[in-house]
Amino acid sequence: MDRDPMNTSEARPVGTGPRSVARAVVIKEGDVFFLADHSGEVPAGNHDGFGLYYQDCRFLNGYELRLAGTNPIALVCSAERGSIAQFELTNEPFQLDGGTHVAQQTFGITLQRVIDSRNIALHDVFTFQNYDVQEHTLPVSFQFQSAFDDVFEIRGLHPKKVGKEIKPEWRDGLLVLSYAGADRINRSLEVHTDPKPQKTSASGAEFILKLGAGECRTIQLTLCIVESREQPDSPAAVRSDPVLITNAIDRRSQEWLAQCTEVETDSTLLNKVVIRSLLDLGILKSSLDDLEFFSAGLPWYGTLFGRDSIIAALRCSPISRRSRSKQSAYSRNIREVRRMIGETSSPERFCMNCVEANWRT
Repeated sequence: MDRDPMNTSEARPVGTGPRSVARAVVIKEGDVFFLADHSGEVPAGNHDGFGLYYQDCRFLNGYELRLAGTNPIALVCSAERGSIAQFELTNEPFQLDGGTHVAQQTFGITLQRVIDSRNIALHDVFTFQNYDVQEHTLPVSFQFQSAFDDVFEIRGLHPKKVGKEIKPEWRDGLLVLSYAGADRINRSLEVHTDPKPQKTSASGAEFILKLGAGECRTIQLTLCIVESREQPDSPAAVRSDPVLITNAIDRRSQEWLAQCTEVETDSTLLNKVVIRSLLDLGILKSSLDDLEFFSAGLPWYGTLFGRDSIIAALRCSPISRRSRSKQSAYSRNIREVRRMIGETSSPERFCMNCVEANWRT
């Protein structure tokens, strides 16, 4: 996963940013992962793979922020913590309807993003600050788009069956994007806003922020993923707190490290590399029904590849703390992926038995 902060000397408007997911800012928690450009956005209608994914479906393929109709300028970004990202943006020069000119870098925008895998949601907290010595009015708008693409369709494979895309609608103060799948599963993305927008469009929301000199205002967006075989009567209530979610993620990261053998050397750099590598591996954990595995293929895929998952587990098994009462996460990964292989006797099955025997020794 590419977590390197972008070079601030290359700050540029969103529209001219990189479009290769190889340079995307990637965050993942459980079965949810997000690919964004260096501004934190998902270019509308992109075919490159940017978006919000849950399991094998892309629930969001367009997510754009506009400041008085202009693109924000990306300054710096970081996703060092794996499930949490931060973006720093500013404004292009623009002119308001009344003729007022606003200079570049008058506003600073901070985006804190965190994935809530327990509630299958994404939380974005935007903080807008006026750096000028006088009051300004800042029109802020968001646009959302989803085609509910299958991850393999995005990569060039065409599905045998397609479902029905339902027109976006505002329902009970929330924007709901929906899709009736050919697999008889109803999928939807619910966009919750705090505060409520002053204006709404078919698939967007607009806020009018009045900011005094040095003043800050916050807008929180929560994107909830919903899957059901029945059509939900009303959108789900959201009570998640991004701060509590962040603390929970940090706590789970420490619990994951506690399961691993502690490695300490004379090199401070090497110690940091080991810890970072283990944390990265923990972020790759995913599940399918009762199967827990290390997902592979990010940023192009985030799914189960038997070979890659088994090799990761096998190579890491020496640093796993084992106990008689509890199998290590690595050994469970090997055993559970093994269960997915057919029962028919074959050379491939024999190879898997060899892998398990090798692990036992």
